[in-house]
Amino acid sequence: MPATTHAAGPGDQQSAARSDSLESKAASTGDPPAPMGQGLKEIWRELPGLLTDRVDLLALEIKRAGAALVKLAMLVVAATVLIVTVWLLAWATAITAMVGAGLPVAVALVLMLAVNAAALWWAWVRAQALLKRVNLSATFRHLTDFGQERPEAPPDGANPARSNSQPVAGRAVGAGHAG
Repeated sequence: MPATTHAAGPGDQQSAARSDSLESKAASTGDPPAPMGQGLKEIWRELPGLLTDRVDLLALEIKRAGAALVKLAMLVVAATVLIVTVWLLAWATAITAMVGAGLPVAVALVLMLAVNAAALWWAWVRAQALLKRVNLSATFRHLTDFGQERPEAPPDGANPARSNSQPVAGRAVGAGHAG
């Protein structure tokens, strides 16, 4: 397959060149324009080239995005190492300051351990709360109850199950089956 350039857009240059050559043939021979069937045949012949150009562009963009993702992952690892280094130096400085102020080393270490344990507990609780958003429960519920009737709200709108829910795409959160 010959290499193509995409400066003016995928397939634009080739299509323009083919169109110009068809027009020049018709003008030079004095023939009337090709009938509708002939035009459709031309389009049918050019279709694989147009699709190939777009697939080539998609492949190049995916390759570029993959390389950028690898570089991003390497930067995240480097940043993590630097953050851990700064964290350890901050704790060493805090412990040194506490010991310098007359606090026993064991007490300073236990105090720092307690602060780290509290931060770990907070991060764990927060991560557990965020995990509930990862399972896509509303989408799963919406896809699994396809075609089934949904219970309607009472006319006065006093359904306690939906009283504190917010609408999502025209449907109340929590409506349907509990998937």
